[in-house]
Amino acid sequence: MTTSTPTGVDALLATGPHEEPVIAGTRIRVQTIASLWRQGYSAEWIWEQWDGYLSRAQVFAALAFYLENRERLDADLLRIQADYDDAEKLAAALRSKF
Repeated sequence: MTTSTPTGVDALLATGPHEEPVIAGTRIRVQTIASLWRQGYSAEWIWEQWDGYLSRAQVFAALAFYLENRERLDADLLRIQADYDDAEKLAAALRSKF
């Protein structure tokens, strides 16, 4: 019996502690890379910010995964933003009471 070892993009990505896609061997979420890219930063610029920590291949693997799973990951990003917005509103309401 043989076992398969991930190769290519699959070898560069993993599942994080909250079942989110991350760059293998790091805690950097694919959503983090995708969010920067969606804001207009180039893959090269993103890589340069983590030069020595991430390889170009890891950045491009994250973007490839994002583009293949864009609908799901965009929904996750919107949910995270909505949760953040709700927390901000709650914090503002609590601050106004004191």
